[in-house]
Amino acid sequence: MSKFAKTMLSWIILFPILTTSILIVIDYFRGTPIEITSYLPNLLGFATGGILVGFVAYNAQKLQEENKK
Repeated sequence: MSKFAKTMLSWIILFPILTTSILIVIDYFRGTPIEITSYLPNLLGFATGGILVGFVAYNAQKLQEENKK
């Protein structure tokens, strides 16, 4: 798998799932009722942000590799 695919998949899939699960755990300990549908906007928002951050992170890695040469 290419570096671009690894970087983008981690930021589009892993980051939103981890952050949304942290939000669910925090709400669980607060005692608020947990409905999965209420966390869907958070998941989609983090995925959208992950697209932007993943693209920037990939290009930053690429620039660092070019500067080392």
